[in-house]
Amino acid sequence: MVSQVMKSVGAADTAQPESLIGTVLAAIVGVVKAWAAQRAVADELAGLDDRTVADLGLTRGDFPAIIAGPYRRGGESADAA
Repeated sequence: MVSQVMKSVGAADTAQPESLIGTVLAAIVGVVKAWAAQRAVADELAGLDDRTVADLGLTRGDFPAIIAGPYRRGGESADAA
């Protein structure tokens, strides 16, 4: 998370102090929103029973990859398709 904020701040090194503060705050808000979305997905997956998980063709071991972002069955990268 910190690296995402620092990347955003790095882009505004030459900006005025007011816009730098806005950039930092916007980066922090973006990171918090992304974390909240991941948490919502994790909570939803955790609420599934084992039969539903199996019906979806998934295992609980797939959950971290699903939570992290684009997911394809069989280990394919989402970018490969």
